[in-house]
Amino acid sequence: MYLFTRKTYFLCLVFLFGITLTALAERRAGSFAIPPAAAFVHLASGDSLSAALDEHGNTWLKGYIPASLLNVSVVLYIPNVYVRDYDLYVRQGGDLEQVSPNINFNKKEVRTRYPLYYFKPISTDIYLNIGKQPLKSAQVVVAEMGQIMQHEAQSLIRNSLYYGLAIMAVIFNFILYLIFRDLRFVIYSLLQLSLISIFVYQDGLLYYLSFGRWDIPHFLLWNIALCAALSGVFAYYFLNLGEKAPYFRKISIGLTLAIFGSVLLYIVTGISLFRGLSSVFFYLFPGIYLYRAVATFRVDVYARFLVLFFGLVFLAGAAFTLNRYFDLPFLSFFDIGVLRLTSVVEIVGISFALIFKVRKLQEENEGYRTELRHYLELRKQREASLKEEAPASHPSSGELSANEGNRFMADLIGEIATQHELTEREKEVLHCIWNGYSNQEMADMFYISIHTVKFHVSRLYMKLDVKNRSELRSMKTSPGGPPRE
Repeated sequence: MYLFTRKTYFLCLVFLFGITLTALAERRAGSFAIPPAAAFVHLASGDSLSAALDEHGNTWLKGYIPASLLNVSVVLYIPNVYVRDYDLYVRQGGDLEQVSPNINFNKKEVRTRYPLYYFKPISTDIYLNIGKQPLKSAQVVVAEMGQIMQHEAQSLIRNSLYYGLAIMAVIFNFILYLIFRDLRFVIYSLLQLSLISIFVYQDGLLYYLSFGRWDIPHFLLWNIALCAALSGVFAYYFLNLGEKAPYFRKISIGLTLAIFGSVLLYIVTGISLFRGLSSVFFYLFPGIYLYRAVATFRVDVYARFLVLFFGLVFLAGAAFTLNRYFDLPFLSFFDIGVLRLTSVVEIVGISFALIFKVRKLQEENEGYRTELRHYLELRKQREASLKEEAPASHPSSGELSANEGNRFMADLIGEIATQHELTEREKEVLHCIWNGYSNQEMADMFYISIHTVKFHVSRLYMKLDVKNRSELRSMKTSPGGPPRE
């Protein structure tokens, strides 16, 4: 027996179709349900703009066109990625008519960074229905076509300078990683890539590339979360907190989970509380490390770099975010241009700091190598004197026994590990390389993948400042190593 008959299916389809038509009718009716003039409230940061809610809960903006632009071909747009899906109504012959976006005066579709409305006003008042999109402040630009083109050209030059410098910084840091094998360069490159993706969205480039058809849900929010997490991780490694304050590792893991967890909760539930909470976590994570850098400002030169350059972007970003939530005149100064400028300053400053830090580590490693060579030379002299003083009953070859070789190797690895801050796994890998084990043999012995073994070997090369296994084995001076098991 069928649960549903064909008639039941037909009635369901009719019901759904009726609901759809009703929703469309309500939206169309709501589009023209302009609130009365008395309901509009002036926006402090919107120049001549005022806002009001209609009976459907949609936000309407009312603006005025200067008399000098009447009967002139003009272009209107809102340079804000948060307000894109809106309708424009202008008076034509006493009636309000809707203007289609991105259709120029020749009736051709154009590619733009924001929705552009081409029209010739005959009345000074205009209305924009932005629906239920959140709005704390707005800027509506109305100008002649020539002025819009000039403004876009200037924006293109400024933006191109930033993108060129940011991409060069990413490539530069990746090359430095290949040279020095320091993960800080990789983390900083990823941080810059996340910043670039944020600016690409804020500048409307995704809208431009897709003719306004690409709408990736919460693209910007996920990128901001990734940028905040990477900035905290980078500060953790940049300040060497893994050695100075290991408990910060747990803090980093907890805040990273809090950032992405709050974003996920907001996306799933749509509750604005989680959106505000995620914004708090965005700045709390790097803010904790900035506080740590301020506390060690006098004694740590790298903390000074972090406070001066990283802190500049932190403050500009915080003010930029507050500008979205609060309609305060002084916050309007911190627009996307100021945030981009501070990011450029940060790129230059932190890149120099990374180079300085790696050069410093190289000098320290060279000092360690000099001390190690001196130590090995003393060991050779001691062994030679022991051979001369050994009784005739002992082997004349002077070779160390297996136990003596084991003790010597353990002492030597312990000395190297102390000077170069080797981990337990790196000490084990060094011991195996000195005994002639291959990467596959070490992977089988430690029950890890061969890629993990290669990672530990590359870290060992970087810390001991060697290029291959031959140089690594030359550090072993024991006449005979322990036998392989």
